[in-house]
Amino acid sequence: METTNPATDLVQRLFPGMNRNIALLIVALAFGQSTLVMLIATSTLAASYIVDSKALAFWPTALQFLGMFLTTIPAAYLMKALGRRWGMSIGAIIGIIAAGLSCVAVITGTFWMMCLGGLMFGAHSIVINQMRFAAVEAASPGYQANAISFVMIGGVIAAVMGPMLATASKDWLSPVSFAGVYLAVMLLMIVALIIIQFTNIPKPKPEGEVGDVRSLPELVLRPRFLIAMISAMVGYAVMNFMMVPTPLAMAGCGFESADSNSVVSLHVLGMFAPSFFTGRLIQRFGVERIILVGAGLLLIASLVALSGITFAHFSIALIALGIGWNFTFIGGTAMLAQEYRPQERAKAQSVNDLVVFSLVSISSMSAGAVLEAGGWVAIALTVLPVTALIVLALAVDRFFKKSDNSVASS
Repeated sequence: METTNPATDLVQRLFPGMNRNIALLIVALAFGQSTLVMLIATSTLAASYIVDSKALAFWPTALQFLGMFLTTIPAAYLMKALGRRWGMSIGAIIGIIAAGLSCVAVITGTFWMMCLGGLMFGAHSIVINQMRFAAVEAASPGYQANAISFVMIGGVIAAVMGPMLATASKDWLSPVSFAGVYLAVMLLMIVALIIIQFTNIPKPKPEGEVGDVRSLPELVLRPRFLIAMISAMVGYAVMNFMMVPTPLAMAGCGFESADSNSVVSLHVLGMFAPSFFTGRLIQRFGVERIILVGAGLLLIASLVALSGITFAHFSIALIALGIGWNFTFIGGTAMLAQEYRPQERAKAQSVNDLVVFSLVSISSMSAGAVLEAGGWVAIALTVLPVTALIVLALAVDRFFKKSDNSVASS
Protein backbone atom coordinates (compact mmCIF):
# COMPACT_ATOMS: atom_id res chain seq x y z
CA MET A 1 0.00 0.00 0.00
CA GLU A 2 1.41 3.37 -1.10
CA THR A 3 2.12 5.78 1.74
CA THR A 4 2.04 9.55 1.44
CA ASN A 5 4.17 12.09 3.21
CA PRO A 6 1.94 14.55 5.16
CA ALA A 7 4.53 17.32 4.82
CA THR A 8 4.68 16.84 1.04
CA ASP A 9 0.88 16.83 0.80
CA LEU A 10 0.71 20.07 2.79
CA VAL A 11 3.28 21.75 0.54
CA GLN A 12 1.37 20.68 -2.58
CA ARG A 13 -1.88 22.06 -1.16
CA LEU A 14 -0.28 25.37 -0.25
CA PHE A 15 1.99 25.58 -3.31
CA PRO A 16 0.48 23.46 -6.10
CA GLY A 17 3.13 22.42 -8.59
CA MET A 18 6.06 23.05 -6.24
CA ASN A 19 9.01 20.73 -6.85
CA ARG A 20 12.63 20.38 -5.75
CA ASN A 21 14.09 22.53 -8.55
CA ILE A 22 11.66 25.38 -7.94
CA ALA A 23 12.28 25.28 -4.18
CA LEU A 24 16.05 25.48 -4.77
CA LEU A 25 15.58 28.36 -7.22
CA ILE A 26 13.46 30.28 -4.71
CA VAL A 27 16.25 30.05 -2.13
CA ALA A 28 18.97 30.91 -4.66
CA LEU A 29 16.89 33.81 -5.96
CA ALA A 30 16.30 35.10 -2.42
CA PHE A 31 20.07 35.20 -1.84
CA GLY A 32 20.75 36.67 -5.29
CA GLN A 33 18.12 39.37 -5.08
CA SER A 34 19.20 40.20 -1.54
CA THR A 35 22.57 41.16 -2.97
CA LEU A 36 20.86 43.47 -5.49
CA VAL A 37 18.87 45.14 -2.69
CA MET A 38 22.07 45.56 -0.66
CA LEU A 39 23.75 47.22 -3.65
CA ILE A 40 20.83 49.63 -4.05
CA ALA A 41 21.05 50.56 -0.39
CA THR A 42 24.85 50.87 -0.31
CA SER A 43 26.55 51.70 -3.61
CA THR A 44 25.95 55.45 -3.81
CA LEU A 45 26.74 55.94 -0.10
CA ALA A 46 29.96 53.91 -0.39
CA ALA A 47 31.01 55.80 -3.54
CA SER A 48 30.32 59.15 -1.86
CA TYR A 49 33.06 58.29 0.66
CA ILE A 50 35.53 57.96 -2.22
CA VAL A 51 34.53 60.93 -4.41
CA ASP A 52 33.20 64.35 -3.42
CA SER A 53 30.83 64.76 -6.38
CA LYS A 54 27.29 63.42 -5.93
CA ALA A 55 27.06 62.96 -9.68
CA LEU A 56 30.15 60.72 -9.72
CA ALA A 57 28.87 58.79 -6.69
CA PHE A 58 26.10 57.41 -8.90
CA TRP A 59 28.43 55.97 -11.52
CA PRO A 60 28.93 52.50 -9.97
CA THR A 61 25.14 52.06 -9.83
CA ALA A 62 24.66 53.53 -13.30
CA LEU A 63 27.30 51.18 -14.70
CA GLN A 64 25.47 48.27 -13.10
CA PHE A 65 22.43 49.05 -15.25
CA LEU A 66 24.67 49.64 -18.26
CA GLY A 67 26.09 46.17 -17.62
CA MET A 68 22.57 44.77 -17.62
CA PHE A 69 21.93 46.48 -20.97
CA LEU A 70 25.13 45.11 -22.50
CA THR A 71 24.63 41.52 -21.30
CA THR A 72 20.88 41.07 -21.89
CA ILE A 73 21.26 39.21 -25.19
CA PRO A 74 24.58 37.42 -24.40
CA ALA A 75 23.09 36.06 -21.16
CA ALA A 76 20.09 34.64 -23.01
CA TYR A 77 22.35 32.88 -25.53
CA LEU A 78 24.64 31.68 -22.72
CA MET A 79 21.71 30.03 -20.96
CA LYS A 80 20.55 28.48 -24.22
CA ALA A 81 23.99 27.09 -25.07
CA LEU A 82 25.12 25.86 -21.64
CA GLY A 83 21.87 25.26 -19.80
CA ARG A 84 20.45 27.01 -16.75
CA ARG A 85 22.75 25.54 -14.10
CA TRP A 86 25.98 26.51 -15.87
CA GLY A 87 24.60 29.88 -16.91
CA MET A 88 23.44 30.74 -13.39
CA SER A 89 26.74 29.50 -11.96
CA ILE A 90 28.74 31.79 -14.23
CA GLY A 91 26.51 34.70 -13.19
CA ALA A 92 27.12 33.93 -9.52
CA ILE A 93 30.89 33.73 -10.07
CA ILE A 94 30.84 37.12 -11.82
CA GLY A 95 28.91 38.50 -8.82
CA ILE A 96 31.51 37.08 -6.40
CA ILE A 97 34.37 38.68 -8.35
CA ALA A 98 32.48 42.00 -8.58
CA ALA A 99 31.87 42.00 -4.82
CA GLY A 100 35.55 41.31 -4.14
CA LEU A 101 36.65 44.14 -6.43
CA SER A 102 34.15 46.55 -4.84
CA CYS A 103 35.25 45.59 -1.33
CA VAL A 104 38.91 46.27 -2.18
CA ALA A 105 37.89 49.49 -3.97
CA VAL A 106 36.16 50.87 -0.87
CA ILE A 107 39.08 49.92 1.40
CA THR A 108 41.70 51.46 -0.91
CA GLY A 109 39.55 54.38 -2.14
CA THR A 110 39.95 53.27 -5.78
CA PHE A 111 37.01 54.71 -7.69
CA TRP A 112 37.72 53.12 -11.07
CA MET A 113 37.78 49.67 -9.46
CA MET A 114 34.40 50.33 -7.86
CA CYS A 115 33.04 51.33 -11.28
CA LEU A 116 34.40 48.10 -12.78
CA GLY A 117 32.69 46.15 -10.01
CA GLY A 118 29.45 47.97 -10.77
CA LEU A 119 29.68 47.05 -14.46
CA MET A 120 30.25 43.40 -13.55
CA PHE A 121 27.31 43.48 -11.14
CA GLY A 122 25.18 44.25 -14.21
CA ALA A 123 25.98 40.87 -15.77
CA HIS A 124 25.37 39.25 -12.39
CA SER A 125 21.96 40.99 -12.15
CA ILE A 126 20.81 39.84 -15.59
CA VAL A 127 21.59 36.22 -14.76
CA ILE A 128 19.64 36.51 -11.48
CA ASN A 129 16.68 37.85 -13.44
CA GLN A 130 16.95 34.84 -15.76
CA MET A 131 16.11 32.59 -12.80
CA ARG A 132 12.40 33.32 -13.29
CA PHE A 133 12.60 31.73 -16.74
CA ALA A 134 14.47 28.79 -15.23
CA ALA A 135 11.58 28.31 -12.77
CA VAL A 136 9.08 28.16 -15.63
CA GLU A 137 11.19 25.49 -17.35
CA ALA A 138 11.45 23.56 -14.08
CA ALA A 139 7.67 23.57 -13.55
CA SER A 140 5.48 20.56 -14.21
CA PRO A 141 3.13 20.84 -17.21
CA GLY A 142 0.20 23.11 -16.37
CA TYR A 143 1.95 24.75 -13.41
CA GLN A 144 4.10 27.33 -15.22
CA ALA A 145 2.00 30.28 -14.00
CA ASN A 146 2.27 29.00 -10.43
CA ALA A 147 6.06 28.80 -10.80
CA ILE A 148 6.23 32.49 -11.76
CA SER A 149 4.34 33.39 -8.59
CA PHE A 150 6.52 31.11 -6.46
CA VAL A 151 9.78 32.75 -7.57
CA MET A 152 8.38 36.09 -6.40
CA ILE A 153 8.70 34.67 -2.88
CA GLY A 154 12.44 35.13 -3.35
CA GLY A 155 11.90 38.85 -4.01
CA VAL A 156 9.80 39.26 -0.87
CA ILE A 157 12.44 37.46 1.23
CA ALA A 158 15.13 39.67 -0.32
CA ALA A 159 13.15 42.81 0.57
CA VAL A 160 13.49 41.89 4.24
CA MET A 161 16.84 40.11 4.29
CA GLY A 162 18.82 42.48 2.03
CA PRO A 163 18.46 45.72 4.04
CA MET A 164 18.90 43.88 7.34
CA LEU A 165 22.20 42.41 6.13
CA ALA A 166 23.29 45.75 4.68
CA THR A 167 22.79 47.38 8.08
CA ALA A 168 24.42 44.53 10.01
CA SER A 169 27.48 44.24 7.74
CA LYS A 170 28.20 47.96 7.26
CA ASP A 171 30.95 47.98 9.91
CA TRP A 172 32.26 44.42 9.52
CA LEU A 173 35.55 45.84 8.22
CA SER A 174 35.60 48.87 10.51
CA PRO A 175 36.94 51.55 10.44
CA VAL A 176 36.15 51.45 6.69
CA SER A 177 32.39 51.90 6.37
CA PHE A 178 30.41 49.87 3.80
CA ALA A 179 33.30 47.60 2.75
CA GLY A 180 31.73 44.86 4.89
CA VAL A 181 28.53 45.05 2.85
CA TYR A 182 30.42 43.87 -0.23
CA LEU A 183 31.98 41.09 1.81
CA ALA A 184 28.46 40.02 2.81
CA VAL A 185 27.38 40.17 -0.85
CA MET A 186 30.28 37.86 -1.73
CA LEU A 187 29.28 35.37 0.96
CA LEU A 188 25.64 35.37 -0.17
CA MET A 189 26.64 34.68 -3.77
CA ILE A 190 28.90 31.82 -2.68
CA VAL A 191 25.92 30.25 -0.89
CA ALA A 192 23.72 30.85 -3.97
CA LEU A 193 26.38 29.24 -6.18
CA ILE A 194 26.40 26.14 -3.97
CA ILE A 195 22.57 25.90 -4.04
CA ILE A 196 22.51 26.23 -7.83
CA GLN A 197 24.69 23.11 -8.15
CA PHE A 198 21.84 20.97 -6.76
CA THR A 199 19.39 22.05 -9.48
CA ASN A 200 18.73 19.81 -12.45
CA ILE A 201 16.83 21.73 -15.13
CA PRO A 202 16.91 20.14 -18.59
CA LYS A 203 17.54 22.31 -21.60
CA PRO A 204 14.26 23.24 -23.29
CA LYS A 205 13.65 21.34 -26.51
CA PRO A 206 13.49 23.33 -29.75
CA GLU A 207 9.92 24.56 -30.16
CA GLY A 208 9.84 24.19 -33.90
CA GLU A 209 7.64 27.24 -34.30
CA VAL A 210 6.77 28.12 -37.85
CA GLY A 211 4.94 30.95 -39.53
CA ASP A 212 5.51 34.41 -40.92
CA VAL A 213 7.95 36.56 -38.99
CA ARG A 214 7.47 40.30 -39.35
CA SER A 215 10.42 42.63 -39.77
CA LEU A 216 11.56 44.58 -36.75
CA PRO A 217 10.00 47.90 -37.92
CA GLU A 218 6.69 46.14 -38.68
CA LEU A 219 6.68 44.62 -35.21
CA VAL A 220 7.88 47.58 -33.16
CA LEU A 221 5.84 50.29 -34.85
CA ARG A 222 2.50 48.69 -33.99
CA PRO A 223 0.69 51.17 -31.68
CA ARG A 224 0.07 48.77 -28.81
CA PHE A 225 3.61 47.36 -29.05
CA LEU A 226 4.87 50.92 -28.61
CA ILE A 227 2.50 51.54 -25.68
CA ALA A 228 3.70 48.33 -24.01
CA MET A 229 7.34 49.39 -24.39
CA ILE A 230 6.61 52.92 -23.16
CA SER A 231 4.87 51.54 -20.07
CA ALA A 232 7.67 49.13 -19.17
CA MET A 233 10.44 51.54 -20.13
CA VAL A 234 9.10 54.65 -18.39
CA GLY A 235 7.88 52.71 -15.35
CA TYR A 236 11.28 51.08 -14.84
CA ALA A 237 13.28 54.26 -15.59
CA VAL A 238 11.16 56.46 -13.28
CA MET A 239 11.37 53.92 -10.49
CA ASN A 240 15.13 53.65 -10.90
CA PHE A 241 15.61 57.43 -11.21
CA MET A 242 13.87 58.00 -7.87
CA MET A 243 15.03 54.86 -6.04
CA VAL A 244 18.79 55.07 -6.67
CA PRO A 245 19.30 58.55 -5.12
CA THR A 246 17.12 57.82 -2.07
CA PRO A 247 19.93 56.65 0.29
CA LEU A 248 22.09 59.67 -0.58
CA ALA A 249 19.12 62.07 -0.37
CA MET A 250 18.15 60.69 3.05
CA ALA A 251 21.75 61.01 4.25
CA GLY A 252 21.62 64.66 3.19
CA CYS A 253 18.48 65.07 5.31
CA GLY A 254 20.26 63.75 8.39
CA PHE A 255 19.12 60.11 8.33
CA GLU A 256 21.38 57.16 9.13
CA SER A 257 22.07 54.37 6.63
CA ALA A 258 19.86 52.06 8.75
CA ASP A 259 16.94 54.42 8.08
CA SER A 260 17.48 54.42 4.32
CA ASN A 261 17.88 50.63 4.40
CA SER A 262 14.43 50.37 6.03
CA VAL A 263 12.93 52.59 3.32
CA VAL A 264 14.59 50.49 0.60
CA SER A 265 13.13 47.36 2.26
CA LEU A 266 9.61 48.83 2.10
CA HIS A 267 10.22 49.86 -1.50
CA VAL A 268 11.34 46.38 -2.61
CA LEU A 269 8.31 44.86 -0.84
CA GLY A 270 6.18 47.25 -2.87
CA MET A 271 7.94 46.05 -6.02
CA PHE A 272 7.53 42.31 -5.49
CA ALA A 273 4.65 41.60 -3.09
CA PRO A 274 1.90 42.73 -5.54
CA SER A 275 3.18 40.22 -8.11
CA PHE A 276 1.17 37.51 -6.37
CA PHE A 277 -2.06 39.12 -7.60
CA THR A 278 -1.08 41.54 -10.39
CA GLY A 279 -1.88 38.90 -13.03
CA ARG A 280 -5.37 38.35 -11.61
CA LEU A 281 -5.98 42.11 -11.51
CA ILE A 282 -4.99 42.36 -15.17
CA GLN A 283 -7.38 39.54 -16.07
CA ARG A 284 -10.25 41.15 -14.17
CA PHE A 285 -9.83 44.85 -14.97
CA GLY A 286 -7.79 44.83 -18.19
CA VAL A 287 -4.13 45.60 -18.74
CA GLU A 288 -4.74 49.25 -19.72
CA ARG A 289 -6.42 50.07 -16.41
CA ILE A 290 -3.69 48.40 -14.37
CA ILE A 291 -1.00 50.32 -16.26
CA LEU A 292 -2.96 53.54 -15.68
CA VAL A 293 -3.22 52.81 -11.94
CA GLY A 294 0.52 52.12 -11.91
CA ALA A 295 1.23 55.46 -13.58
CA GLY A 296 -1.03 57.13 -11.01
CA LEU A 297 0.97 55.56 -8.18
CA LEU A 298 4.24 56.81 -9.70
CA LEU A 299 2.74 60.31 -9.76
CA ILE A 300 1.60 59.92 -6.14
CA ALA A 301 5.15 58.89 -5.20
CA SER A 302 6.44 62.12 -6.72
CA LEU A 303 3.82 64.28 -5.00
CA VAL A 304 4.45 62.67 -1.60
CA ALA A 305 8.20 63.23 -2.05
CA LEU A 306 7.53 66.89 -2.83
CA SER A 307 5.37 67.34 0.28
CA GLY A 308 8.07 66.64 2.89
CA ILE A 309 11.34 64.97 3.87
CA THR A 310 10.36 63.05 7.01
CA PHE A 311 10.90 59.31 7.33
CA ALA A 312 7.17 58.80 6.66
CA HIS A 313 7.35 60.85 3.45
CA PHE A 314 10.29 58.85 2.13
CA SER A 315 8.63 55.55 3.12
CA ILE A 316 5.21 56.27 1.58
CA ALA A 317 6.77 57.69 -1.59
CA LEU A 318 9.01 54.64 -2.08
CA ILE A 319 6.19 52.16 -1.37
CA ALA A 320 4.00 53.88 -3.98
CA LEU A 321 6.98 53.93 -6.34
CA GLY A 322 7.49 50.17 -5.93
CA ILE A 323 3.84 49.26 -6.53
CA GLY A 324 3.68 51.71 -9.44
CA TRP A 325 6.68 50.00 -11.02
CA ASN A 326 5.05 46.60 -10.53
CA PHE A 327 1.84 47.61 -12.30
CA THR A 328 3.48 49.52 -15.17
CA PHE A 329 6.30 47.04 -15.80
CA ILE A 330 4.28 43.82 -15.46
CA GLY A 331 1.33 45.43 -17.25
CA GLY A 332 3.59 46.55 -20.10
CA THR A 333 5.16 43.08 -20.29
CA ALA A 334 1.69 41.46 -20.40
CA MET A 335 0.55 43.83 -23.15
CA LEU A 336 3.73 43.17 -25.12
CA ALA A 337 3.07 39.41 -24.99
CA GLN A 338 -0.25 40.02 -26.78
CA GLU A 339 1.45 41.82 -29.66
CA TYR A 340 3.89 39.27 -31.03
CA ARG A 341 3.56 35.79 -32.50
CA PRO A 342 5.28 32.77 -30.90
CA GLN A 343 7.96 32.71 -33.59
CA GLU A 344 8.67 36.42 -32.93
CA ARG A 345 9.18 35.97 -29.17
CA ALA A 346 12.98 36.25 -29.07
CA LYS A 347 13.05 39.29 -31.35
CA ALA A 348 10.28 41.10 -29.46
CA GLN A 349 11.65 40.39 -25.98
CA SER A 350 15.20 41.33 -26.97
CA VAL A 351 14.30 44.70 -28.46
CA ASN A 352 12.03 45.45 -25.49
CA ASP A 353 14.77 44.65 -22.95
CA LEU A 354 17.37 46.63 -24.88
CA VAL A 355 15.12 49.71 -24.99
CA VAL A 356 14.09 49.37 -21.34
CA PHE A 357 17.61 48.95 -19.95
CA SER A 358 19.06 51.67 -22.19
CA LEU A 359 16.69 54.22 -20.65
CA VAL A 360 17.25 52.77 -17.18
CA SER A 361 21.01 53.26 -17.67
CA ILE A 362 20.44 56.88 -18.70
CA SER A 363 18.17 57.46 -15.71
CA SER A 364 20.87 56.15 -13.34
CA MET A 365 23.57 58.31 -14.87
CA SER A 366 21.43 61.45 -14.82
CA ALA A 367 19.98 61.00 -11.30
CA GLY A 368 23.23 62.03 -9.63
CA ALA A 369 23.57 65.23 -11.65
CA VAL A 370 19.93 66.15 -11.00
CA LEU A 371 20.29 65.48 -7.25
CA GLU A 372 23.49 67.53 -7.09
CA ALA A 373 21.97 70.43 -9.04
CA GLY A 374 18.49 70.63 -7.49
CA GLY A 375 18.28 68.18 -4.61
CA TRP A 376 15.48 65.73 -3.81
CA VAL A 377 12.84 68.22 -5.00
CA ALA A 378 14.35 68.21 -8.50
CA ILE A 379 14.28 64.39 -8.56
CA ALA A 380 10.58 64.33 -7.62
CA LEU A 381 9.67 67.10 -10.09
CA THR A 382 11.39 65.31 -12.98
CA VAL A 383 9.23 62.24 -12.37
CA LEU A 384 5.97 64.11 -13.09
CA PRO A 385 6.33 64.90 -16.82
CA VAL A 386 8.14 61.64 -17.62
CA THR A 387 5.40 59.52 -16.01
CA ALA A 388 2.80 61.55 -17.90
CA LEU A 389 4.11 59.91 -21.09
CA ILE A 390 2.41 56.65 -20.04
CA VAL A 391 -0.91 58.42 -19.47
CA LEU A 392 -0.57 60.25 -22.79
CA ALA A 393 0.17 57.03 -24.69
CA LEU A 394 -2.90 55.30 -23.20
CA ALA A 395 -5.06 58.36 -23.95
CA VAL A 396 -3.94 58.46 -27.59
CA ASP A 397 -4.64 54.72 -27.96
CA ARG A 398 -8.11 55.13 -26.45
CA PHE A 399 -8.86 58.12 -28.72
CA PHE A 400 -7.99 56.19 -31.89
CA LYS A 401 -9.97 53.17 -30.69
CA LYS A 402 -13.05 55.36 -30.26
CA SER A 403 -12.44 56.92 -33.67
CA ASP A 404 -12.18 53.49 -35.30
CA ASN A 405 -15.36 52.34 -33.58
CA SER A 406 -17.23 55.47 -34.71
CA VAL A 407 -16.14 54.93 -38.32
CA ALA A 408 -17.09 51.24 -38.18
CA SER A 409 -20.58 51.99 -36.83
CA SER A 410 -21.37 54.80 -39.31
